Amino acid sequence: MNAHELTAQAELSKRNDEKGKELTYFKRVQPKKTVKLKIKNEEEYEKYIDSAIERGGENTVLKALEHSLARDDYLAWIQLTTPSFIPTRLAMWLSNKVNEWVRAVEQGKHLRILLSMPRQHGKSMVLTERLPSWFVGRNPDKKCLLTAYGADLAEQFGDTNRRIAMQYWKKVFDINLSTSQNNKAHFGVDKHIGYIHSSGIDGAIAGYGGALVIIDDPYKPKEADNPNIREIVSQSFRNTIMPTVDGLGSLVLVIHTRFVENDLIGELSHEAGWEYINIPCVAEINDPIGRKKGEPLLPEIGKGIQFVNDMIAVMGKRNFMAQYQGRPFIDNGDIMKRDYFKFYTKNTLPEKFDEVVQSWDLANEKGSSNDYTAGQVWGRVGANHYLLKRIKKKMDINEIYATIKAISNAYPLARKKLVERRASGYAVINTLNDIVGGFKGIEPMDSKVQRVRACVPYLESGNIYLPCEELDGTIEQFMNECIRFPNGANDD
Repeated sequence: MNAHELTAQAELSKRNDEKGKELTYFKRVQPKKTVKLKIKNEEEYEKYIDSAIERGGENTVLKALEHSLARDDYLAWIQLTTPSFIPTRLAMWLSNKVNEWVRAVEQGKHLRILLSMPRQHGKSMVLTERLPSWFVGRNPDKKCLLTAYGADLAEQFGDTNRRIAMQYWKKVFDINLSTSQNNKAHFGVDKHIGYIHSSGIDGAIAGYGGALVIIDDPYKPKEADNPNIREIVSQSFRNTIMPTVDGLGSLVLVIHTRFVENDLIGELSHEAGWEYINIPCVAEINDPIGRKKGEPLLPEIGKGIQFVNDMIAVMGKRNFMAQYQGRPFIDNGDIMKRDYFKFYTKNTLPEKFDEVVQSWDLANEKGSSNDYTAGQVWGRVGANHYLLKRIKKKMDINEIYATIKAISNAYPLARKKLVERRASGYAVINTLNDIVGGFKGIEPMDSKVQRVRACVPYLESGNIYLPCEELDGTIEQFMNECIRFPNGANDD
């Protein structure tokens, strides 16, 4: 196809942008691929075609357009650099997130992302093996650190990015690889200070770092259960990796399959500043990528419901829930057992209760090292107790006031409000009792462990009901906290 034929088949469509300004688009459709380049006017379009022909000849015009689009759109970059790529729903969602993240970093923002995904579902291919080369290509003076459980895997990630950079950096970003720094563990940008460095999580990291830091699979599958390995990973992350992060905009992306509740993602998800995204193999309520409940993650490549059933049969539910649903299972604790809990649905929740009570455990003050403020609303019918509402959050005293008032308005029948006479309890009782009313200060004589043990007979006999997952999508997390008690990070 020559340039005249391509131009004749091109479609110039005029649209209005957000401010009403008229823009012109070049659009060329191939089987399974659409290339679209935003151009301000027809004259600019003609200049672009001429320059593309001048750079590479008549037969490369379409490629030049693809290269231009790949500079600005991450999905286009993946499509360009991976001819066999299948644009799944998951890949397109991840690509849109990458576009958001990278632009935020380029504007000087700092992002901390925890991403849990099933094994062998493309997390490394879509992110770790292509994002660094795109990011540094767009920003040749920014640096990237890649790390994994071992040097071999990290360098494999780095080498994939290097091969892509060798083939496409010049075409797409008009930059070259450095001739003095060009190997699978470290390669830089010629005449710029940017680089991509790859290392095992306990390897040669000090002195390297950058605006993009990716930790992909910090554990071997067989080592995730080892508390000593988890501690080494945690300390390396905190003491070696995080101090290398750039100060002028950064993205720290921790990606791994979940194995145990207190792995790196589990540990960091309880700390301020981190956004936790769990993408399960089978969609649950409020699925992050917009699937309906029960839909599989990658039916486009044959990993549909039959694949899910086969994996459950081979692995067992416990391992499947951890590695494919991102929900590590805790069987039993020292005091409370998983089998103790019963659940109510929207249809089985009683319409009336004999008694409704609020109970609050208030922290001293808001701070990353302080306990949470925890509150619950319980309804009782005979001997059966129903958890109607729960709150667990680090709050200052004004937030505590506002939250208690809001809960009291939402549950007007919860007239009795139990508050421990300690920490912020005195202030809450004195301030809100004339406004909301019904507060009763309590001074527990026994320890929390003793008080929980006193409730165990109700659990064992099936008198405690929790909301099902359809009513509370995080109820599994709450059960895990109960089962861990009193050995969890918090006992609220």
